[in-house]
Amino acid sequence: KNNMEKQHSEYQYLSLMKKLIDSGDKQTDKGTGVVTYSSFGDQMRYDLSEGLPLLTTKKVYWKGVLQELYWFMSGQSNIKYLVDNNVHIWDDYPYKIYNEKVGKGEMEAMTKEEFVAKIAADSDFAKIHGELPHIYGESWRRWQARDGREVDQLGWVVSELTKDPDA
Repeated sequence: KNNMEKQHSEYQYLSLMKKLIDSGDKQTDKGTGVVTYSSFGDQMRYDLSEGLPLLTTKKVYWKGVLQELYWFMSGQSNIKYLVDNNVHIWDDYPYKIYNEKVGKGEMEAMTKEEFVAKIAADSDFAKIHGELPHIYGESWRRWQARDGREVDQLGWVVSELTKDPDA
């Protein structure tokens, strides 16, 4: 085993974060303006028989993690499910898109809190304004192939592993 496999999962994470800050490639998301740092090919390895590597050096909203994972795995691309379950990690992007429409005079201005409350209370509003483009769950469950087919990538993985667990 290499050195990364022998380290406690928390130290693997912290070492990678230090590397990213010190020498990562800085990128700014065009949609949100959020700055991130990337580094190609880095890996962390976890022995899941020793437990789930949940970080302890930062506060983690565990219920939110599970709700978001369920949202991805079910193939959803609308934030209404998350809003209804008090998970707000994806609220900013649809609110930004909504505000672009406000700037064009297409919609009435509202605060982010009002926007999120309206997503929760108004299903028709949520269908239009709660949708996220090309989000993970959609890609996992409804990947658009070049030939026009829709591929359930997660379903395919589960099926293949069920047929041949050693694949």
